[in-house]
This record gives sequence, C-alpha cells and structure tokens, in this order.
Amino acid sequence: MRLESLVLQNINSLAGTWVVDWRRPEVAGEGVLLISGPTGAGKTTVLDALTLALYGRTPRMGRVTEANNEVMTRGEAEMRAELAFATAKGRYQASFTQRRARGKAQGRLQAPRHELVDLDSGAVLAEGLRETERAVTEVLGLGFEQFTRAVLLAQNGFAAFLLAAADERAPLLERITGTEIYSQLSIAAHERAKEERARLDALTERLAALELLPAQELSEATQRLAALERQAQATAEHLEALRALQARWRDFQALQEEAASLKEAEAQVLQQLRALEDDRRTAAVARRAEEAARDVAEVERLEKETREAEAACQRLAQEVQTLVVESRTLGASVEAACTEAATARSAWETMRPRLAEARRWDAEIAAALATQRQAQNLVNREKARVDAETQRVARCQREQAALEARLQTLGVLRKNETDVDLGAVVQAALTAGAAEEEAVARELAAAQEELQRSQEELALVKEMESLEAKRRQLRPGSPCPLCGSLDHPFAHGTPLVQPVAEAVVRHKEHCRQCAHKLEALRARRQALGETWAAMAHHAAALQAAVQAEAAARRALAEAQAALAQATQAMERCREQRRIVLPDSDVEAVETRLRTQAEQAAARQEALQRQYAAYTARLAAAQARKEEWERRAQELSRAVASSSHRLNARLQELGFASLGVWRSSRRDAAWVAQVEAAAKDAEARLAALQLGQQRLALRQQEARARLQDAPPRAEVDAAVAATEAKFQEIQEERGAVAARVAEARRREEQARQLRAAQAAQAATAATWERLRELMGSADGKKLRNFAQGLTLDLLLSVANARLAAMSDRYQLVRDGLGLDIAVIDGYRAGERRSVRNLSGGETFVVSLALALALSSLVSGGGELGCLFVDEGFGTLDEESLELVLDSLFALGEENRLVGIISHVPALRERLVCQIAVRPVIPGRSSLWVHTPQGWESLAAGNGG
Repeated sequence: MRLESLVLQNINSLAGTWVVDWRRPEVAGEGVLLISGPTGAGKTTVLDALTLALYGRTPRMGRVTEANNEVMTRGEAEMRAELAFATAKGRYQASFTQRRARGKAQGRLQAPRHELVDLDSGAVLAEGLRETERAVTEVLGLGFEQFTRAVLLAQNGFAAFLLAAADERAPLLERITGTEIYSQLSIAAHERAKEERARLDALTERLAALELLPAQELSEATQRLAALERQAQATAEHLEALRALQARWRDFQALQEEAASLKEAEAQVLQQLRALEDDRRTAAVARRAEEAARDVAEVERLEKETREAEAACQRLAQEVQTLVVESRTLGASVEAACTEAATARSAWETMRPRLAEARRWDAEIAAALATQRQAQNLVNREKARVDAETQRVARCQREQAALEARLQTLGVLRKNETDVDLGAVVQAALTAGAAEEEAVARELAAAQEELQRSQEELALVKEMESLEAKRRQLRPGSPCPLCGSLDHPFAHGTPLVQPVAEAVVRHKEHCRQCAHKLEALRARRQALGETWAAMAHHAAALQAAVQAEAAARRALAEAQAALAQATQAMERCREQRRIVLPDSDVEAVETRLRTQAEQAAARQEALQRQYAAYTARLAAAQARKEEWERRAQELSRAVASSSHRLNARLQELGFASLGVWRSSRRDAAWVAQVEAAAKDAEARLAALQLGQQRLALRQQEARARLQDAPPRAEVDAAVAATEAKFQEIQEERGAVAARVAEARRREEQARQLRAAQAAQAATAATWERLRELMGSADGKKLRNFAQGLTLDLLLSVANARLAAMSDRYQLVRDGLGLDIAVIDGYRAGERRSVRNLSGGETFVVSLALALALSSLVSGGGELGCLFVDEGFGTLDEESLELVLDSLFALGEENRLVGIISHVPALRERLVCQIAVRPVIPGRSSLWVHTPQGWESLAAGNGG
C-alpha cells in the first residue's frame, strides 16, 4: 500500500480543509517523516483520518454513525476524510463524509457516506459503510484490526505487554496480535463436549422410555390380522355380487321411468303442434301475400313520385313568378346606379385641377415654414451666444477685480488706487522681495553657525564634567592622557553648563524665526508672481470676451431680420392657398371624391351582376317547370298501367282487393318464428318416437337379465346385512392392524435409537478426548498453548529488529509459560527480567515487538507505510540514534515511516516534518517543512 494524498476536513482539532501529499519530497523524500506538535494539538488526528477514510472508524473513537460522531470538529456542519492510495492491483480513492441537516452546526447528523473509487477508470467500486469496508479489506488484504496493528503502532500497548505479569500477558497478547480465536476454540471444545454428552444422555432416556410389545402377543395379533383379512375379502366378493344384482334392478326401474317420461313428452309435443295449426295457416297466407309485395311497392313508388312531381310544378310556378317581380325591381336599381356613378365621376374630374393647384401652394407653404424655422433656430442660437458672452465678460471682470484685491492683500497696491502702472508696481515689489529674502537667508546661515558652535561647546562641557576624576589627576607639564596636550586650562575648574545650554536655546529660537521669515517671504514672492501671471491671462480673456459679445449681437440682429422676411413669405402663400381650396386637407378631399366615384361604380357593377344572375335563374326556373310538367304526365300514365297489372296479380293469388291483401300480411320475423316452431316440434316428435322404439328393446333385454333373480326388496335387505357385517370385520381388522403397526414402529424406533446411541457415544467420546486436550470453560488451556507458540514467533522476529537497534539484548521465553526475559550480552549472557530495563531500553524493546507484530500481521505482504505513535521521549541520545537508524533502514526498504512525537531532538534530527500547531484552544493547523521554510497544508495553498 502506497499513500498518495490525504484530504481531511473538520476532523477533531483540524478545522477547515487540509491536504497532505505523501509523494512530496518534503514528506517522503527521506523515508522517515516526523509528525510533531504539542501534547493535545492533534498529531494523532492525521492517523484518525487515514482509518476513517478506509474503514469508517478510528482506533480511539470507534465507528462513526448517524447517531454517534465524536470526530467532527465542534461547531462545524460537515466532515470529510479522503485518501488516495495505490497497491499492486491499481490506484484507489477511499472517502468518508458526513453532514449535518440544513448545513448548520446545530443540525441533526445525517447518514454518513462511504465509497471506494478506482482512480484509473473512475468507476465506483463500493458504496455504503459495510460494503466499502469489505471492498477496502479485499483491496488491501488487511481488515481494520490488522491495519491498526500492522500500520499504526501504539507504543503504550507493547510497553504494557512487555511489563505485564505472566497471567496478564495472555489476554494482552491475544488483544495485540488478534489471536482471540484460540480462546474461542478452547471454550467451543469444552461446550461441544458438554452438548454431545447431553445428546447421548437424551438418547438413552428416550430408549428407556419406549414400551415394546411381547413377541407372543405380537404373533397372535399377526395371525388374527391374517384371518380377518381373508374373511374381509370373502365378504367383499359376496357384497360385490349383491350390489351388481341391485344395480340391474335400479337400471330396470330407470328404464320404466324413462319410458313414462318419453310418453309424457310426446303428448306435450302433439299438443304444441295442434296449438300451432292456426298460426301455420296464417303464415302460409302471409307467405303468399309477400309474392305481390314488389308489385304493390312499385305502384306506391310511382304514385309517390307523381305526387312529388306535381308539388315540384307548383313550387316552380311560384318561383318563376317571384323571379319576374325581383328582376323588374333590379332593373330599376341598375338604371339609378348608372346615373349615380356618372355624377360621381363628373365631380371627381371637375375637382382634379384645383387639387393640383392646392398641392403646389402646400409645398410653397412647407418650404416657407422650413425657412422660418431655420431663421427662428438661428435667432435662438445667437441669443444664447450673446447671453453666454455677456456672462463670460462679467466673469472675467469679477476675476480681474479679485486679483486686484489679492494685490492689495499682498501690499503691492493700495485700496482705491486705480491710475497706476500695475506692471511696474508688481516688478518693483518682486525685486524688493528678492533682496529681502537674500538678507534673511544670510542671517539664517549665521544663526545656524552660531547654533552649531554652541552645541559643540555644550557637548565639550558635558564631557569635561564626566572626566572630573581624570582632571584632578592632571599635573603641570605632564601630557593629557586623552588629548596629549601639555596645557591643562580646565584642570582646576570647568565652565558652567547652564549658560552654554541657554545660549543653545537662544540660537535655536533665532534660527527658527529666521527660517519662518524666509519661508513667508518666499511664499509671498511666489504668490505675487502667480497673481501677476493670472492677471495678464485674465486681461487677454476679458478683451476676447468683449469682442465676441459684440460679434454675437451683430449676428443676432441679422438673424432676426431674416426671420421677419420668412414669416411674411409664409403668410402670402397661405392666403393664395385659401383662395384655391378653402379645405385644409387636400388628401382628404381627393380621397373623399375618389371613394365616392369608386363606390358608385362598384354599386353599379354589383347590381348589373345581380340582375344578370336573376335573369339566368328565371330562365332556368322556367326550363325546370316545363321539365317537371312533362314528368308528371309520364308518371300518371305509368301509375294507371301498374295499377291494372297489380289487380290482375292479386286476383291470381286469391286476394279480392288490395285491402284484403294488406290485412293478410304479417311481420316477416313472426312468420319465420311460427315456421321454425312448427319445424322444431315435428323434429322433436320424430325423435321421441324413435327413442320409444329403442327404449322398448332395452326393456326387453333388462327383463331377460332379471328372469331368475329374487325380488328387489330381498336384494336390498341382503346388501344392507352384508355391508354391516363387512363394516364390523373392517373395524376389527383396523384395530388389530394399528396394534401390530405401532408395535413394529416402536421396534424400528428402538433399533434406530440404539444405532444413534452407539454413534453418539462415539462422537461424545471424541469430543471428550478433545476437551481433555484443549477445552476449558474459560478458554485458558488452548489459549496459553497457542499464545506460547505465537510468543515464540513474535520474539524471533522482534530479536531480528532488536539486533538492528542494539547488540546488547535478546528476548526469550522464561520457562514454558508466557514470562519474558532478556539475555544481556554485555553481562556474559546473563538472563534478566524485563522489569529491570530502563525507560529507554523498555522503549527500544517495545518498538522491536511492535515492528515484529507489523511484519506478522501483514503476512509478508507489501506495506508501503508505517506509523509509530509516541514513546521517543524516554530515549537517550545514543539510543535515539540507534532507533532512528533502524527506522531509516525501514525507509530505505521503499517504505514511509511516520513518527508521531513531540520530542525536540527529533525535530533537529529529521528533515521531513509535518507540524501540528495550535491556533486557538481546540483549533490547530497543519504545516510542512520545506527548504524555503514552513508551508501551510491548508487546501488551496499549494500543499
């Protein structure tokens, strides 16, 4: 298993999202990684995130569920652990997430989500808590317990195991190595032996409880059963013969009843045929009347068509009369429409020249109006320009006055003084100001020199006061040890500091006043220059504004004159337009006249089409009327001929008149029903007569079979007596058979119980021997034996690891029990108790045991990572180096070894480090050590 990356969000004290890339050189480059931090900062949280992503639980808190989550950071609403790793089977990503309802920290825990994804294909291999844990176990080859023993090594567990008493070591070894199965097997063997002995005792009790029938009684019962079976068979055969004779008597009686029934049915059918005689005769007459039905229908059809033709003639005569009247009315309307259309066309033609003239004057008016609008727009623009130039002149005058006021403020110009040459006045003021600035600058330089001399003198006086002891040692003619001078003017006294300090203050104040005065002079000269430049600029602007205002007023006068001319021209055009056409809208007049002419022409055309249509309809109606009159005459002749032929046909069929024929007709369905009923009755009568003939033959045969038989009453009595006797025999036979069967069942049950008892005795003996070898009620017998073997293997592998860290000790079993001792190579192989080891030695031996267990649990498989949790603080420098060398050797086996510790020496020794730093109480952060310094592993920070 090779770790690639770990994402953990809001787990324990690590609030927020953190990303650990196990492939970074800063993490895995050296093979050994230190995860450090103060106690309680959350170093083990990184390991919790590993197991949480893989198995959905942690070694400390157990399984995380919807009802229990002690891992999520307090005050957060979401938790996530996501681990990407690789094995020989491929690359995978296991993730575990859980949220609170509505995304709020106070919300109820939701169901966690656990899944395993194939990173190469993107396929989801498993979802759900148990399914994902099974899939991870299959991919890694390690379950949760095996993973925590092979990858996460907790030193405290092995130290307790090493120092425990012999009786306490077996449960600890069982819990650490996961060999609980041996205790379970020992207890199971003990319990199974008890169960098998209980089964044997139960079989013995069941066999003793069986009551078997004596052999003599069973033989007598068997003989009696055989005799009853023979008697029952003879009685059954006699009863069968009697029942056959009884059946022949029943058959004969049934034949007699059947003959009586057939006779009665024959009488009913004959009565039905007599009842149908009248209906059959009526139906025959109706059938004959149907032969003339087509002739009658033909006469009736012709009569109907004749009536319809006569009605059509009357209707068409009325239609022709109506069309004649309407045609005359339409003719008058057509003439009126023609007159109206001619009048409208004449009015339109008369008005067209006036409309053209009106359009021409409308165009002239529009042109004059456009000219007037242009002139008005020009007047407006010029007025606006005059106003703007006037305002600009006023503004320039105000600004000029303000600048003159500023000159008065600067003292260059006196108030109400106007008749002066401002240029000469300002130039003289500038020259005088420059001269005054130069004088003040010279005064400032002199004051600064005086200040510097006073400060140097003050420093010298203070230094001389500090050398009072040395001055008292000066002797005339001897050199000064500081300056080498032979003159010592201050050997017997020193000037006062106070007068020198006061002089320094005076000179500083003088310098400040000079500097302030110089700055004021410079500011006045600059302001005067700026003011004079602004005045020159505004004077030019004022002259330009006055000229622009005059030009604007001249342009305004010209625009107003043009506007007056355009207004007069427009009024002349409007007067000529009113003379030509008083109406204001030429298009409306033209549209109205044209519409009236078009509508009159359309009405004329429509009425002419309507008149033509009425004329055509009148001609067509007259033609149809003549046609219907001819058809009515032809139909009258056809009716007379058909009526003559119908009367002859009715006489031939026996009907005196058409009324008699009509009264003889019946519904066709009724006729068919009468004929079918008669036919059915005749068929049933024939079938009944044939059945009577056949029944007579069967009666003769039945009498022949009963010729020598006793009467039926005697036969019935014999059958009843024989059945009673047979029932008695059967009841006795059943009781005897049940007694024999029960006796034989019990014998078979006893035989099976004896066989089961013998088999169970062998099984119970086997389990009893196994219980004697390995079974015990507390599981201690086999557990101690198996733990001894496991301990031997564990100590063998641990000694190989221990030899790499120290050549002094070797672990051995002390006797046949689970006691552990060490052989001290530095004391000639002396056997010592592990309790005599120092703290550092105990840690080294415990680490060797932990590494050995990791090898055993992994089964020799490839484990690309190993984490050792705490315990390094008990080592001295030499032991620490040995342990680290051993761990570096594991790192060189292409395995990442993680050390969780707060020992400072490890931070100095190891290059690859991850630090867990407290931020506030209950909150920490993750950092990785890089060549550039510490780098945060917060998500989005490049970590």
